[in-house]
Amino acid sequence: MKISDFQLASVLLHLGYPLSSLDRTNPERVKFCFDIDEGETIYEAVDAFWKGTLQLEPKSLFMNQKILKTRLLNER
Repeated sequence: MKISDFQLASVLLHLGYPLSSLDRTNPERVKFCFDIDEGETIYEAVDAFWKGTLQLEPKSLFMNQKILKTRLLNER
């Protein structure tokens, strides 16, 4: 699954979904690539994110945002 929304990618990382790579084919927007299996609950997490029904611990979420920013800068 490829996600271009930074906040959604941070949430998925926070929820434990492994980020496999960054897709930089479009120089204007990076896509975050998550490996998923059949029947994976990641779709439920994405739906809950867009519905605004997720409750997350903010400190941990901010740490995952830092991890993504670091990876964006280091993998050019």
